[in-house]
Amino acid sequence: LNVNVPQAAHSEAKATTAVNLVYSQSREIFLGQEKLTLRDLKFQLEAMVKSDPLLHIAILADEAIPYGEVVELLDLVRVSGIKKVALEVKAKKAE
Repeated sequence: LNVNVPQAAHSEAKATTAVNLVYSQSREIFLGQEKLTLRDLKFQLEAMVKSDPLLHIAILADEAIPYGEVVELLDLVRVSGIKKVALEVKAKKAE
């Protein structure tokens, strides 16, 4: 799944393994390789955090997605009980 995440001047390597949550330019949501609706995503995340309270989620949102929609997704993740959330970016190329 190809998602064009935004660039950032400073990015760090992942310190821990995280489950990828992808929000594509076409507004499709994938948890790992599974395509889900927002409603189903909430239930899936709640079940996952029950079995692993230290679960980490990495959100990969296409840069074309409006900021407000990314915040809504982030809120849903947090309401589901996930405490460790990262927003994935790619490093800007040196000039």
